Amino acid sequence: MNSPVFYQNIKNKKALFISYRPFNHDSNFSGIVSPYLLKEYRNRWYLIAKFHNDNHIYHYALDRLRDAKISFQEYRPEPDFNPDLYFKNIIGVTLPKDGQLTKIQFKSNYAQANYIKTKPIHPSQTIISQTPDYTIFEIEVFPNYELESTLLAFGENVEVLEPEYLRKRLQERIKKLHMNYLRNNID
Repeated sequence: MNSPVFYQNIKNKKALFISYRPFNHDSNFSGIVSPYLLKEYRNRWYLIAKFHNDNHIYHYALDRLRDAKISFQEYRPEPDFNPDLYFKNIIGVTLPKDGQLTKIQFKSNYAQANYIKTKPIHPSQTIISQTPDYTIFEIEVFPNYELESTLLAFGENVEVLEPEYLRKRLQERIKKLHMNYLRNNID
């Protein structure tokens, strides 16, 4: 799907009938959406749109959209939708349906801390404490998959301290990663 088609329908406020296949599904799902915005994140473009079946705003990766046609259903504007506010407290494009704004504290070793100071993970980032060996940072965001991936990308140089549920979630992901590397067979 090419983005000019979506841009025109956003501009003209036209509802779309889309067919979409998420990565974790074996088949497409279809439905009517009202498109609001095109957003790029990590070299992938997303359509941000309200799904008419549940009136919730979702993101759809353009490379996974199988089809999109103008719908005869009426466009459903979201008067309170403000892209700057919508993305203000998230990393990436995923705003969890029932997510809560959460303070995340993480500790970074000295070398990585210098990088994180000059290239913050999120605009809300602050330094809580600092020693010659490490720095404790805090951000306030809606936890999502992109946040987890960002933190895990720092490897052994970063440790999530709070909240405990996020720390445990990352521990589980790290255990699975560890098991992948313990297996000797390479297919």
